[in-house]
Amino acid sequence: MVNKKINRNILLISSTIYGGSFNSFLINIRNANNLFDKVKVVFISNTRDNTIDIDGIENENIYIPNLKKVYYMPILERYIKPKLNNILSSEHYDLIISYTEIYNSFITDVSKKYNIPVIFNINTFTNFRAKSIATHYFKRGCRNSWGLLFGSTPLEKDFMKYHSIKHDNTFIVYMPIDTKIYSPIEPINPDNHNVIAAGRLTKLKKYDLLLNAMNLVLKEIPDSKLLIAGEGDQMKKLKNLTVNIGIERNVEFLGFQENMLSIYHRGSIFAHTCEYETFCRVIAESLSCGIPTVTSSKGGPEEILADGVGGYVVEPTPEKISEKIIYLLKNPEIRLKLGMMGRKKAIENFSIPIFDSKMEKIYRLVLEK
Repeated sequence: MVNKKINRNILLISSTIYGGSFNSFLINIRNANNLFDKVKVVFISNTRDNTIDIDGIENENIYIPNLKKVYYMPILERYIKPKLNNILSSEHYDLIISYTEIYNSFITDVSKKYNIPVIFNINTFTNFRAKSIATHYFKRGCRNSWGLLFGSTPLEKDFMKYHSIKHDNTFIVYMPIDTKIYSPIEPINPDNHNVIAAGRLTKLKKYDLLLNAMNLVLKEIPDSKLLIAGEGDQMKKLKNLTVNIGIERNVEFLGFQENMLSIYHRGSIFAHTCEYETFCRVIAESLSCGIPTVTSSKGGPEEILADGVGGYVVEPTPEKISEKIIYLLKNPEIRLKLGMMGRKKAIENFSIPIFDSKMEKIYRLVLEK
């Protein structure tokens, strides 16, 4: 609940233009637009025409070459900083929110010149091949930021340890979920044996582990199905695996889905086998829909499902994953109970009003000191 306007100007900068972090960025923009006198959005990306269609929001793009490796940071620094300097010199801003990952070091270098505090939102964690270079830029960006926002407690711990960073102002702010949209379907069908999975089809997501687990599930519950929403470079390999282990008739690859709500409503269980997640928006969304989760992912999912609220965190083996899926498919009353617990947790921890309240408190803390 917004108490009163913050009579200041805010600049929000993002190098992310898709995925869960970008959805969080969009909600943050709407929240800022309700609070601040002026809101401007800047995208730093390798596409030219990113726009935000929200009344009263100014947009600007800093186009950069498609240089993804951390080795190119000095080149990008010379390219980005002058453009950002032009933006900050043309109009006064009281606060910057940075969703720019490693580029945040450039943001804070320029913002110091204008004495503008920066809040650095960190929603990714990567094992860099050039770790020393990445750590140099992350340390610089964090040191010069007023505060650091993390998408989960495990992410904060892992990120700070990996890069040997300490900071006095750190906050846990979960990615917001629209719990009014992501809501349970009624009535619950106790005979629904569909298992849902969602995410990019990459090696990191470990879909081969899930498919092998599903092979064991089908031996116990032959009418069960696995529905996978997402696309990626592992699609062909994963389809071939379903054929090789003989479960292709029980696995449906749905491709990219704009409307995940309808997919969640087709399922009775959500399964997730990614190696590591900083938060895991799809698990939070499925819980908001009253669907329990079985996951072998480390990081954010361990916090989301802490104390068995909403599902189970298991060891990353087909046997352990299938064991819990079979248990839930055979016990609809347990599914319903866990789903209700998950829905309650989503509303109390991941909903937009909770996110808005946390962000407003942080804004006032830095601006009304």
